[in-house]
Amino acid sequence: MITLDESILSFPGPNPIPSLDDLTALSQRCRKQRNLTHARHIHAHICSHGLETHKDIGNYLVPMFVECGNPTMAEQVFHKIIHLNEFSWTSLMEGYVRFGNAQNALDLYEELKVGLLPSRYTFNVLLKACTKLKCLEKGRIMHFEVMKEELESDRFIASSLMGMYAKCGSLVEAHNVFEELPAQDVVSWTTLIAGYVDHGFPAEALECLEKMRSEGVHPDRVTYIYGLKACGLLRSLEKGKDLHAEVDRKGFNDASISNALQDMYVKCGSLSIAQEIFDKLPNRDVSAWNLLMAGYVEENLYEEAISSFSRMMLEGVSPDATSFVCILKACAKTGSTEKGKQIHNEIESMGLLMKDSSLGTALVDMYAKCGMLAKAQEVLEKLPLRSQVSWSALIAGYAQQGQGKKALQCFKQMQNEGFFPNAVTILSVLSACSHSGLLDEAQMVFGDMTKKYGISPTLEHHTCMVLVFGCAGEFDKATSVIQVMPVLSDTAVWLALLGSCRKWGNVELGTLAFDQTLQLEKTCG
Repeated sequence: MITLDESILSFPGPNPIPSLDDLTALSQRCRKQRNLTHARHIHAHICSHGLETHKDIGNYLVPMFVECGNPTMAEQVFHKIIHLNEFSWTSLMEGYVRFGNAQNALDLYEELKVGLLPSRYTFNVLLKACTKLKCLEKGRIMHFEVMKEELESDRFIASSLMGMYAKCGSLVEAHNVFEELPAQDVVSWTTLIAGYVDHGFPAEALECLEKMRSEGVHPDRVTYIYGLKACGLLRSLEKGKDLHAEVDRKGFNDASISNALQDMYVKCGSLSIAQEIFDKLPNRDVSAWNLLMAGYVEENLYEEAISSFSRMMLEGVSPDATSFVCILKACAKTGSTEKGKQIHNEIESMGLLMKDSSLGTALVDMYAKCGMLAKAQEVLEKLPLRSQVSWSALIAGYAQQGQGKKALQCFKQMQNEGFFPNAVTILSVLSACSHSGLLDEAQMVFGDMTKKYGISPTLEHHTCMVLVFGCAGEFDKATSVIQVMPVLSDTAVWLALLGSCRKWGNVELGTLAFDQTLQLEKTCG
């Protein structure tokens, strides 16, 4: 038997032809070891003897190259095989899915499905492709194909179907597949629970968890992770503590469980317990540090977040993009310009601005909130990828500093680059106009909200327009805005009008605004 020893794989001397059994055994062993160098040696020797297109050998080479991480070679070999079988076909599709070309897997299926009979493994790969692409319609077609082959009762396939529907957000169909299962095990229950959590239905996830227990199915560590996520989303501290106690009783204490516990306590506002969990971690990775810093930022404990970042660096843990975004938020809130500049330098030295657009937005926002608007604009203009969010951050900065004309210039430039504003952007522009007395410009932007951008004005937008007109002494226009507002039960709009009346000495309208404010405060209080 030929071994995987490199000296033998070089096949010196007369280059004898090995047996097919030797070659297939070698390719299978190489596949298990995932050794690309050996795979290339085997392939070269096979090619030197003209065996690459052999009906048995070629079909073993495709999965070998897929497992060794070279889908390009797998594809080249595949297209030279004269007698394809389901094994090589499915292996190549799996390689496409694994290495980020899920659409290629679906295309290959369409190309070859007439000539080859798909197995349960083939359908599993295809459903993974649909899941990766979030392609619900294609997934439904695959479900129909599965039913034609009478494989829908296969637990392996049913689990893939559930996962596909859950990941694509079709929880009703996921639940329907679940209900049709001959036996509902921990994997199928957890898939359903994860689907509810991932798509914003944490209460339903916890209901599933309770029902799962009542039917005698014991949660595993993945189930608990999603259960803890559901508790965090619901801010259900007591339920989270119950799950924590269960996790401890079952001895689940790996990093992913600790992170889920920490995240749950952070979201429930119990930072002291989150800190305790963090302090007990034997190895604190960047994810654990990020969860802690995010919790401090969420609870407005910005100095603690900055201090944690410094501790992380001292412990030799390298920050990632999430760490930097979090600490930049803290710098923005505390006005820590020097710390922000230091973080900016670190981000640039690591080349992260080219890889993560959220960092550019966070930098623009930090400089804008610290009042360094020229620097904020400079950063934005140098970003490799600008976005509606980064432009909005800059516009908000100009609005806060009362620089209406600058805000409008950025608003126009943003649209010239193909980015449409959202409701928050428009509110910033209107606020900037009100501070700068830009009446005509504010009216134009407000008028474009529905007609041009398809955005319905909120109470805040109407209040801002009342302020714009009131500051300009245009009380007829200010009151006309109030009259067409969909909601009147808010004191902010009347207080805005009252302030303008004081400025211009409009006693009659000021009295009305004052009375309305008192009435609303009594009603609400």
